[in-house]
Amino acid sequence: MIVPALDGTLDETISRAELTTLARDTGAARCRTCRSCMQLHATGVRVRRNHGYLFAVTLVAWLLKLELEPHATNAVEVLFERAAVAIVPGPVVVGFVARSAPLRC
Repeated sequence: MIVPALDGTLDETISRAELTTLARDTGAARCRTCRSCMQLHATGVRVRRNHGYLFAVTLVAWLLKLELEPHATNAVEVLFERAAVAIVPGPVVVGFVARSAPLRC
């Protein structure tokens, strides 16, 4: 019933009750399945739009802190040592940050 109505080849007359039932059924299904998807998408857009720049600035500040404190270094091993948090090794911390850092603002 939907395909002929969409492509314009519907010959029969559809009653008002059938149209109302069809609209109610498709609307209810859409709201049930897509509401969480729409909310998730909206949250993602807001986070990227509003917080992406803050995450990027924080990431740059953290990387500069790793490189410059207590003195400047270019050695990757030293950067990994400085990135360690408590008992979590530096490469694990850097890997976690790299995996969760936003790549676009």
